[in-house]
Amino acid sequence: MTFADASRMAISKVYKLTGSPAVFSPSMGDDVACTVIVDTNSDWQPGGTIQVAEQQTIVSYQRAHIDRKVRRGETFAVGSTVYTVVSMAHYPGSWTEFEGKAVVVEA
Repeated sequence: MTFADASRMAISKVYKLTGSPAVFSPSMGDDVACTVIVDTNSDWQPGGTIQVAEQQTIVSYQRAHIDRKVRRGETFAVGSTVYTVVSMAHYPGSWTEFEGKAVVVEA
């Protein structure tokens, strides 16, 4: 087994244990069933025209389910809550070999 295979299996187990079932709705194409991790108290980012900080919500998803960077306006439905993608999360952790992370707002 390679390191990449072991890492992929470990990420999959983390999502199974801590993730939530979701439906990703891309701007074009069919919806995708996936498992996501929603972090509602993540980092702080500059906001507005005045430099202030505000909390951001991040949705993490497995590249095994969605193998591309998500785009602004696409959505993740987690239960009855719909999150709209604002942007990919800040680097360096927003896009790795195994997962992607997007900054979202609750619709």
